[in-house]
Amino acid sequence: MHYFKHYIISIFHLCPRDHDTTIYYSLQNNQQTMATTYKLVQRRDMHKGATEGDKLYYAQAKSTGTSDMERFCSMIGERSCVSSADVKAVLDSLIYVMKLEMSDGKIVQLGEFGNFRITFGSEGTKVEKDFNATKIRRPKYTFSPGKALRSQAKVLRFEKVSVEKGEGGNDSESPDEI
Repeated sequence: MHYFKHYIISIFHLCPRDHDTTIYYSLQNNQQTMATTYKLVQRRDMHKGATEGDKLYYAQAKSTGTSDMERFCSMIGERSCVSSADVKAVLDSLIYVMKLEMSDGKIVQLGEFGNFRITFGSEGTKVEKDFNATKIRRPKYTFSPGKALRSQAKVLRFEKVSVEKGEGGNDSESPDEI
């Protein structure tokens, strides 16, 4: 039995669907992940003491495409007891309820998936009475990943992709992602 300690089968989930029984299982310590791709970009060196014109190469995320709502719902439907149309209906309702809750100033917590909240900045004033709501900048929706996504980030593999000269497609320009 000790031979299996590294390949623990987490759970067999029986899902009756259209008079079939589908078995889903996962091997906890034997997860295989596809590589997350990146390209190298040259940017100005922002380190203290760097001279004008110094440049360094940084990794920048390079997407391999887009997973649209139809594909997403279909993939979820294939591994659950509900149809892709049911998944779509639930996700549409989720968006509706999230908008209501966040408009009411609440943080939406979705368990191990993560949290959504509204953030914004504003112009400053020297005197408090000079401040009014027109000084607030356009709000942004901020996502903070939960435990499930943070643990996935720890096992990501990275693979460099070559980019042809003149090819655009800046997937990430945020300095936080450098």
